[in-house]
Amino acid sequence: MSLLNLLLVILSTSTILTCYASRLAIQVNGGENEARAIAFKYGYTFEGQIGELEGVYQFNSGNRKMKGLVGQIRNEKKVGFIKRQVERTRDKKDFQEPTDPLWNEQWALHATTIQESDYNMRVLEAWIQGFTGEGVTVGVVDDGLQRTHPDLSANYDDNSSYDFVNYDSDPSPYYQFPYFDSHGTECAGVVSMSKSNGLCGVGVAYNAKVAGLRIFSSSHKGTTDSQEANALNYRYQNIDIYSNSWGPVDNGFTVDGPKLLTRLALQIGAAKGRQNKGSIFVWAAGNGGSKHDSCATDGYVNSIYTIAVGSVDSQGIPSSFDERCSAKMAVAFSFNAGTDEASHNPTTTLTSRCTESFTGTSAATPLLSGVIALALQANPLLTWRDIQYLIAYTSNSQVLMKEENARLWMTNGAGMSVSSQFGFGVIDAEAMVTRARVWTNVPPQLITLIMPSLTTRYISSNSSMSINYRVNQSTQNDVMGSTNISFLEHVVVVVSLKLSTPSNENSFSSYDYYDKLYNEEASIDSVLYHNSSRRGDIKIILQSPYGTQSTLLPYRDRDFVNNVGFKKWSFMSVQYWGENPVGEWKLSVSYRGAVGSVTVTKIRIKLYGTSTVPESVRKIPEACPDSCKNNRCSDQSQCDTCKQLRDSQTLECLTECPHNVKRIGNYCIGNLTSETVTPSPSCQQASLTDMKHITSATNCISSSSSTSTTVSRLLVTKTPVITSILDQPKPESFSGSPMMHASSITIILILIFISIFL
Repeated sequence: MSLLNLLLVILSTSTILTCYASRLAIQVNGGENEARAIAFKYGYTFEGQIGELEGVYQFNSGNRKMKGLVGQIRNEKKVGFIKRQVERTRDKKDFQEPTDPLWNEQWALHATTIQESDYNMRVLEAWIQGFTGEGVTVGVVDDGLQRTHPDLSANYDDNSSYDFVNYDSDPSPYYQFPYFDSHGTECAGVVSMSKSNGLCGVGVAYNAKVAGLRIFSSSHKGTTDSQEANALNYRYQNIDIYSNSWGPVDNGFTVDGPKLLTRLALQIGAAKGRQNKGSIFVWAAGNGGSKHDSCATDGYVNSIYTIAVGSVDSQGIPSSFDERCSAKMAVAFSFNAGTDEASHNPTTTLTSRCTESFTGTSAATPLLSGVIALALQANPLLTWRDIQYLIAYTSNSQVLMKEENARLWMTNGAGMSVSSQFGFGVIDAEAMVTRARVWTNVPPQLITLIMPSLTTRYISSNSSMSINYRVNQSTQNDVMGSTNISFLEHVVVVVSLKLSTPSNENSFSSYDYYDKLYNEEASIDSVLYHNSSRRGDIKIILQSPYGTQSTLLPYRDRDFVNNVGFKKWSFMSVQYWGENPVGEWKLSVSYRGAVGSVTVTKIRIKLYGTSTVPESVRKIPEACPDSCKNNRCSDQSQCDTCKQLRDSQTLECLTECPHNVKRIGNYCIGNLTSETVTPSPSCQQASLTDMKHITSATNCISSSSSTSTTVSRLLVTKTPVITSILDQPKPESFSGSPMMHASSITIILILIFISIFL
């Protein structure tokens, strides 16, 4: 840089310092007229009251030297404090896309060249709004977590981690032959891989903390009731979300779920976790779809305290392994059928490596857990039920409304699209955080127990039976507990039934099918497809007063069990969400078996909901503004997603981004790496109104300069309203700058440069 250029920089800097140092914030008793009089008396320009700060006004000396005047003003009887306004550097909260090597392959999080823009969960858009999971902790309940992984270590929460296999504080898994427990580390990476550190990809909630809760391993594949209960309540005031990518065996014939201790842990966690707002339990719906399995026989999924999530492929088609059930709340994009190269979700794995081979509902679960972390950052006051409401009302069903999917959807009595395959739709992170910001907590939960009058009912082969019962407002029949629900959330049907085999077919009643099947002493077909009675030939459907038919238990072709039925098994449905329960209900049990019969011995129905329509639901209009995509909005002023573009600060929908404003995805960020700014004509002409729009130091560039200046927008400087340099400055020194008057600095620096270079 030449000497002349250096001197020009110095001169410009000195003028800027002079400009900002010339403004004072002064408290004056007596009102605006008194303040104006004082300003006029000492030659200052009166610039008005500062904000809503009554009695606090801004004076501006312009370029005039006011040495000694501040001390005189301080001696005025009606003057309180005097604060010099000094420029302080501010960092504009710009958003930069991740630079991680596998970011462009994370099609489930954002639109990439691999995927169409609609087939992702819009996580990038939630980040642009400023939500990254900061302040939220996700506990990964699994086979351990490599806490030293370089893409996880920064977010690892040591104080909230525990190994319930070895009962110590280190949840590190086995990763030496023959054991290689990578599943938990892969789940953790989906949640909170660090951003832009040159490793692997980026987590959905990349600023969230992640804890490892180890409950099983390759050498200890099973879990005990106490292990599960311990993990699900561990540090439940610190851990916000428990991510569970595990459950009963997905073989098409297992019926299993949480035992007593774990059921209590789920209930207590929902009631007392997170300072009584409730722990969030996210659960994989299961990968047994190719074996005709159903998550209806997974007791973890059927709990009202859990959020069951399934999987959908990159084209909006059900994944081949995904299971159906009425308890499923949503799906996540976790399988790409398009290409082998990008068919899975990039994440972390053992020995500090990356992998792209993670998929299934195991991947869908941490994806949803990460999105919930974003929502909790947006609104930390959300309860466990609020989160379920947000999933119900923000999941995207339209993107899955393909012709080939039409038969999988129905509209319930509240106008909501529901599906046993897709729940309420695919998770939409942008919509969830947008609504979370303004969400009002739902009313208290009410519970109604219905006990239909039932004598033992027999169902012969190829036949069915039904039970009708009426629910009345406030005086419901055969009811125990609350009776004033008008807005449904969950419906649980507790069923006890057994299978009977005729005496001439009883050779299968004592057949040790598990032993034969697993030890391959009999062919699979001879066990799975025998000709006796079969539990898989039973189907249960519940119809609401609005005609909504929810399949609580579908037929399961591989469920060959013939000597065990269901004992007090809870089938749960979320498909009546928003309906009023008053009216006629109908429960149907069908048996398609050619031999044998079914005996129904007990039915109990539990209704969960509220007495009134929740406030945030009531505000949702039937028709959203035209600018809203897919007619989805929280009210008339805020779209879940915009059809075209969106302002990152105001969330207003736009048709185009303003000139020179950066665009990421469909967001106008309003921040550039650099831009050309024409300086203001004079510091003296800068008004208080101008100050509200100051975005860089160029507002007060030297009045003698007419040259446009390129200014970085990564760092933005603003003029604070009231900034104290010296709370009680001495009058004789106050008129100078914090270091020295700018003109003195200029003269000294010029002399130094002349002496050095000349």
